[in-house]
Amino acid sequence: MEMDKLAVFFAGSILVTLGMIIIASGIILVNNLIHKYWKSVTWFKYEYKTVFFDPKTGEQYHKPELEEPTLETKDKK
Repeated sequence: MEMDKLAVFFAGSILVTLGMIIIASGIILVNNLIHKYWKSVTWFKYEYKTVFFDPKTGEQYHKPELEEPTLETKDKK
């Protein structure tokens, strides 16, 4: 009798998990179909940041990002 309950619980857990995956996939599919009228769903976002190490000490540091060049005009008075 104990094995029957365990098998039902195991099968139910698998089916609930598969159901959640199917529902999430359906939400993403519908959202992508109407993406021009709605903001897209982003559940995971990866931002790449370069990491630099000082070769002498081995400590991590961040290089300052270079500013984009701008055209500057000097006013002649």
